[in-house]
Amino acid sequence: NRPVGALCLDASFAHLPGCGGNVQVLRAGSAGGCPYPGFAYGPPMAGVAPSPANGASACQSRCRTTLGCAFFSFWLLEGDCVLQGPEAQWSSSSGAVSGPAACFADVQAHFRHVVFDALTPLQLQALRPHLAAAFATALSVGRATEVQALDGTVGEVSLAKGSLIATGRVLLPAGRSVADVEAAAQAAGPTLVASLVAANVPGASDAGFEATARPFFACFLVGASYVESAFADGANPMAEVPFSDSSSAKSLAECQAKCVAVPACFHFTFWRGQQRCSLLGNDVTLRPDAGAAAGPRACTPPPPPARPGGSG
Repeated sequence: NRPVGALCLDASFAHLPGCGGNVQVLRAGSAGGCPYPGFAYGPPMAGVAPSPANGASACQSRCRTTLGCAFFSFWLLEGDCVLQGPEAQWSSSSGAVSGPAACFADVQAHFRHVVFDALTPLQLQALRPHLAAAFATALSVGRATEVQALDGTVGEVSLAKGSLIATGRVLLPAGRSVADVEAAAQAAGPTLVASLVAANVPGASDAGFEATARPFFACFLVGASYVESAFADGANPMAEVPFSDSSSAKSLAECQAKCVAVPACFHFTFWRGQQRCSLLGNDVTLRPDAGAAAGPRACTPPPPPARPGGSG
């Protein structure tokens, strides 16, 4: 079998609508991290009809700006973009490229010969946002706010002991894959080492460097919150709510973990600015909310990695 997207490199197929835009040439599966060639999600979102798109990246961008969209599926031959909600399931589909509304990569940079314990608390505090900005520039992902530490702190990286290890969770631009970002991170070694030298980090001028990137899967809806359907759009304010709970949380992942721990919870909303977590049952309505992120109790696991030499 030909790799998904490989037919678009053949001049005789160049006229096909699905060959426009940024088409990844990867084996079926998630070996490239995200998006996922050779898979499609379903069912489609209610009330959102399939529509043409100029490639998988345009389809993913459309999902990001559509309230309630957690996944997209782009059909190469037809050029159709189909959007799915957070409860969608994937299946093998040789003519499709799919993925979440946003792909994330955990990018880890290892600076050999820079000793974590030799850095003062003030240096460590300054390095977290400094390296986040360096990551964003070196990886061409936009502003430092597209990078966050593993605890969810925006505009910072996480730092680990031993030889200095910096890890940033990076929001990828639509159409970029985790494999692309790993290659960019490896090539950015001199730039990232230079950023340590500029910050007067001891041992930085002699630092060796290596980098890796791994996919981080999420099915969260950014810029949206859930509300009990009984209270939505002027519904009966005296209606009985089956389940709801509100508490504090430091991150989106912690809020989802709280939902998992409560059998009656099916959906959650997290407000980062307030560090507030709302747990709700199954009868909910989604609404726009710029300061929130929402999601289901559990995300559908991503497709399996491609088999070496196979088509998935």
